[in-house]
Amino acid sequence: MKTLTFWQLFYAALNDFTLKILMVAAVVSIVLSTVTAKSGHESTAWIEGFSMIIAVFIVSMVTTVNDMQKQKQFADLNNVADSKKVINVTRNGQLQEIHQSLVMVGDVVFLREGMQIPADGLLIKNSEVVCDESAMTGETDPLKKDTMAGCKAKRDTIMVEGGRNTATHHDVPSPIIMSGTKVLCGEGKFVVLVVGDNTCEGKIGAMLRQSDVEVTPLQ
Repeated sequence: MKTLTFWQLFYAALNDFTLKILMVAAVVSIVLSTVTAKSGHESTAWIEGFSMIIAVFIVSMVTTVNDMQKQKQFADLNNVADSKKVINVTRNGQLQEIHQSLVMVGDVVFLREGMQIPADGLLIKNSEVVCDESAMTGETDPLKKDTMAGCKAKRDTIMVEGGRNTATHHDVPSPIIMSGTKVLCGEGKFVVLVVGDNTCEGKIGAMLRQSDVEVTPLQ
């Protein structure tokens, strides 16, 4: 978001419709008071109209200062939010610290508790990773994740125990890491397979941006 300067904010404050009316009224008051002033009062006839201009100036200054403070607070919040989006990845065999928007296919991303997943991928190292996928799938219950080998081992165990037809997706963990979801607990690593508009989050965003709106019968 572009940061506005003090004078840009001051000009925006002066563009208020009420303040414009007051400024016009002030000018009219000064002109009329000066023209119609009684003899001996010409030197002070302008004071009432000028005081209105001063009032408009003070209101505009106060509004500008408040807007500057809000803009600074908003920038600080954005900086804090961006700092939380810095992640550790292994790229070309080297450990790097990058913003999550810069991840590429083939990067190995380190998972940590509270992290927002930046891309779709496959879990390759797991230490009790549990994800919240409600933003993508509507599934309110936390879902356990595991490596492909761990998932297969859990599936085979359930089949041996005779629970093949009764097991649910909560009984067998998934190795798939979805963008837009959140790590509730645990640590691990996943390799990035899909980024950008082709991710789960990207496809949902594209659907929401579609401009084709059906006309209702009432319209």
